[in-house]
Amino acid sequence: MNVESVIYANMRASVHENALLSAEQYVRLSECKNSEEVVRYLSTLGYEGATADEMFRNAMDSVYAFLDECAPIPALCVAMKKKNDYHNAKVMIKCKYMRKAVPEELLYLNGNLDVVKMKDGILADNYADLPQPMAKALEEIDLRFYGGERSARLIDCLLTKATYEDMLAVSAKFPAFRKLVVAEIDAANLSAAMRIRANGLAEKELATERIEGGSVPYAVLADMLTADEETVISRLAPFGYAEAAKTAFSDLAQSRALRSFEKLADNVILSEVKKSRANYEDYMYFYGFVYARLYELKNVRLIAGGVNAGWDRQTMQERLRTLYVG
Repeated sequence: MNVESVIYANMRASVHENALLSAEQYVRLSECKNSEEVVRYLSTLGYEGATADEMFRNAMDSVYAFLDECAPIPALCVAMKKKNDYHNAKVMIKCKYMRKAVPEELLYLNGNLDVVKMKDGILADNYADLPQPMAKALEEIDLRFYGGERSARLIDCLLTKATYEDMLAVSAKFPAFRKLVVAEIDAANLSAAMRIRANGLAEKELATERIEGGSVPYAVLADMLTADEETVISRLAPFGYAEAAKTAFSDLAQSRALRSFEKLADNVILSEVKKSRANYEDYMYFYGFVYARLYELKNVRLIAGGVNAGWDRQTMQERLRTLYVG
């Protein structure tokens, strides 16, 4: 890792920080009365496109173009783009079994893998050129589908597990970045355990969904399915997730489908990356900004969808992730 390249990347990121949306701009966006007004307002903020969806995709392209151009650590650039590769794999394998053409508009072109070669390989059951975790997951999907176990959920579970296995392997030498990946795994596992508990499902469902590599042991997750609230909160406290458990129980009590929990989980990750903003020689300054930009797009898409669905402003504000700046 070259310190000069890290400082240069951080300098570029610091310039772009000024363009991140402020709390006031989020409020103004949430006050838009329809999709057309959302598009007009986003255009004043530098978003380009004829529709909100087009603006989102163009903005996503710009984030990954910036990542490709400036990333001081190539391995972490690869790690951040893994999610796009695995998203594409999910789309392609589902289309294969549905015997339908792969819709180009559903694919993310910002991954590490060439989507045309990837699609040709998956449709032909040839996974030799794919990353090992992805190839292994696709092979297992084929075996289980041929054995009669067919479901979109199976595809999502196996490829999501492979996504994080791959990301952990690529980021193994970079503990600060790896910590964010582990936090994402924990959030997914806690969410799965609470959802399984709420629906009264068997522990085998947890084994199906649990992602390896998180900080919370399987035994603790399994206890979450049946233990009382106080015990669950106590058992999660050593891992830093007592507050997350309280929030999850509150969501379930109010039938909010873990909405506040998911927001809290994202905020924990954003709070972690914000710690690097004080150190201009820390490589996480740059990658933290990229994370923040991706979360901004998540907020923008949430508001645009909320306006289209007729949500009130308070509902949208409750779901917004924390701000990286300010």
